[in-house]
Amino acid sequence: MNAAQEQQFEKDYDKFLGAGFLFTAKDDKGCWTMDEALKRLRLYTRLYIRKNNANCPSVSAFRIVADALEAEGEIRPIVRDTAPEETFQELTVEAYRRMPVRQIQLKYRQNPAFKAQVDDFIAQGLI
Repeated sequence: MNAAQEQQFEKDYDKFLGAGFLFTAKDDKGCWTMDEALKRLRLYTRLYIRKNNANCPSVSAFRIVADALEAEGEIRPIVRDTAPEETFQELTVEAYRRMPVRQIQLKYRQNPAFKAQVDDFIAQGLI
């Protein structure tokens, strides 16, 4: 790639990573690291661009390569440990009134038990 293409490659790389690339790959020591995943992404995207894009970088080239690497098992997504589900707690009117509005909106949409309790408070005229 020439200098302008290298510069475009770096811009596209930054743009692609900005959208979220949370993968790891196994390094020479057998450890799964994000650094290794990024190295592979850069290497294989350069090869893909050279062979298939006439040295013209694009964000889509990074997506194509990332998808192929994941499909082949070369990289794997970083899985966040999820916290156990919240245990069911009886909602009180006081607790409801202390909650931020945004939290109420989210819980109301996502938690059927919470929604039922709030609906019950509304039916009783408590809130």
